[in-house]
Amino acid sequence: MPQFKYRALEVPDKQIRLIQLLPRRHVGAKNLEDCEASKLLLGSTRLGHRSSDSGPMECTMHRIWLNDKEKPIPEFVAMSYTWGKPPTRTKPIIIDGATLLITESLDTMLRHVQSDTDMLTLWIDQLCIDQDNIEEKNLQVPLMEEIYPAAVKTIVWLGPADQNSDAIMDFLANVGKETFEFGMMDIQLADVPTFLDESEENDPLNGIKRKLRLLLKRVGSAFPLVELAALIARPWFYRVWVVQEVALGREVEFRCGEKVITYEHLRAALLFHVFYNTYMTNGLQVSSISGGAVESQTAKLLEDLNLIDTAPIFSMLRARRKYQTRTGDMAETLFTLLRNNGICSADLNRLEATDPRDMIFGFFGLASDVDELGIKVDYGKSCVDLFAEVGRELVKQGYVDILALSQEPKVLSSEDGRRLPSWAPDWTGIIIKPKGEVSEFSRPFSASGSTQASGVEKACPSAILGGVLELKGVLVDHIDKVGSVLPKDTRTTPAAERLLFLQEIGSYCQLSAQRGSNIYISSQRQTEAVWRVPIGDTEWGDGAQPFTYRATEKSRQGHELIFSLFTMIEQVRKQEDMLTQMINARSTETATAGILDNSNDPDIVSARNELLISSIPLREMIKNIDNPAAMSYMAMMDTQKNRRPFVSSKGYIGLGPADMQAKDIICLFLGAKFPYILRSRKDGGFLFVGEAYCDGIMDGEFMDQNPVMETFKLF
Repeated sequence: MPQFKYRALEVPDKQIRLIQLLPRRHVGAKNLEDCEASKLLLGSTRLGHRSSDSGPMECTMHRIWLNDKEKPIPEFVAMSYTWGKPPTRTKPIIIDGATLLITESLDTMLRHVQSDTDMLTLWIDQLCIDQDNIEEKNLQVPLMEEIYPAAVKTIVWLGPADQNSDAIMDFLANVGKETFEFGMMDIQLADVPTFLDESEENDPLNGIKRKLRLLLKRVGSAFPLVELAALIARPWFYRVWVVQEVALGREVEFRCGEKVITYEHLRAALLFHVFYNTYMTNGLQVSSISGGAVESQTAKLLEDLNLIDTAPIFSMLRARRKYQTRTGDMAETLFTLLRNNGICSADLNRLEATDPRDMIFGFFGLASDVDELGIKVDYGKSCVDLFAEVGRELVKQGYVDILALSQEPKVLSSEDGRRLPSWAPDWTGIIIKPKGEVSEFSRPFSASGSTQASGVEKACPSAILGGVLELKGVLVDHIDKVGSVLPKDTRTTPAAERLLFLQEIGSYCQLSAQRGSNIYISSQRQTEAVWRVPIGDTEWGDGAQPFTYRATEKSRQGHELIFSLFTMIEQVRKQEDMLTQMINARSTETATAGILDNSNDPDIVSARNELLISSIPLREMIKNIDNPAAMSYMAMMDTQKNRRPFVSSKGYIGLGPADMQAKDIICLFLGAKFPYILRSRKDGGFLFVGEAYCDGIMDGEFMDQNPVMETFKLF
């Protein structure tokens, strides 16, 4: 059988291809014009069941025009799936009597949706775009913005069923249907902390609240959390293109094996999970459970609650909601799409793409300002050139804080060995959410004050040539000393390292006061640095303000409690070490003397008693550590992981990237929300190091002093 060869599209920026997947028992292919709308388009009841792998499937391919008023587009389904790792094409499919190789994941998906009797009309990127023709890809990929809305339905293929997937799909479908019908979709994530409380009698949401509380009690500990974690861990949820495909689709449904759930029911079920997580966590933390099997079960449930990372899927759901209501402030720019979807809040999970360039191109169909930016889909351009171009154009449009996404380590290099400029984000690596944006609902800093990049200020870069970026700004100070890095994995960080982090900041505060540079607005504000700096001056809100805000008196109390806790832990640990050393030394001595039991040694007995006495207040403090101030402070300090404290020559104190050094500089660029750390080059200009928190200048105080403007040349 001959190898399939694509016929060139006459007008590739206005035409697309569709395939018709022939049924398992077909007599012959029909023309697209004569084919009835597939049952697949009309509901989930007639979806196919997996067929055997006995031979290649068959389909026909047809070309159609988009936006042809005289000839309407035939009904078709757009498919959303993963290519697999590696995306090797090894499975044959027959198209118009010729063989084309496709990936195993696509072959599996098609065998699941193939009908026994009906011909299915589909758009699938791997088949409908000539993947080996770069010029065609450059023109066809932008058309996805029109293809998915034109489809009657978008079907998301999560993959074949496993031993647990049917149960969680059924659970989500049932809970999603019930919560959707009683109004769950009217709730916003910002309502989570207060929605479970009783409220005023005339609250229009009281009916939904009551039903939600009843459902939460009914579900209890029966929520299949491990199974949900496994479902959301499937590769589809971490594919960059899914954000656009789900957002653009007219009607979207998710399929795993033979199970199906609608987009609306899935969204409602996941929102229910957020309430469930809060409900169960709060209940377990305030309960007086102690001892035995109950305590073990509680610990297991708390562990299961922490298994699930819903951030990627909620980013996808948010993108759909914003696109479907894209007017005014709801329209998303490329900068906001990259900031909300292209980065992650942890080191573990991030969106991925087979081609790294799709980390940018995958959002073009949703971005409202692509034409204004002037960036074109071009798969012939190297990743180095593309990523630099994106950073450059976003800065030119005033999005100076795209720089906060330029983080080390960078691994990308071009085919000829060129590296990314230090100021350009590397979208092939893991990019962590900027420290000053712990919550998407609260971005509390404006270090450059009123110099927001707008109007004339929008052109703040005075020159952008190749890999060089020139930005206007001011020099704040030079770094004098840097402290220890708060480790990346704060979950396993010993108390000693956390205590050292706090102690170094305390010593820098004393050093700052001794220098007497008068850099704070008041002496009172200067004394607050010791508890504001370790948390980057942010804290978890509560009640009607549940997200991240500037630190308050609660954080001062939290610092006091946490510092005391870590100090006690270290004191007890040192006593334990001393006791262990004493026991080992005495054991050697008594063994030499032929004495087998040294438990009555008066020095050992005395040391044990001292340890028991010292550990009493520690045990009491740990028992009561669910204090909201302490919990908030610990959580916010953990968000500063992989940062190190610093003190500048004038006495500014703050936190900066792990790889910052003494003699680096603190600068403020016009229009930036954060200060940035730069490093001087021997040949002139600067290397970009990263985002910083600098206490006392985060609200524009330094800019209010009318400092001298400079031009910083970044390489």
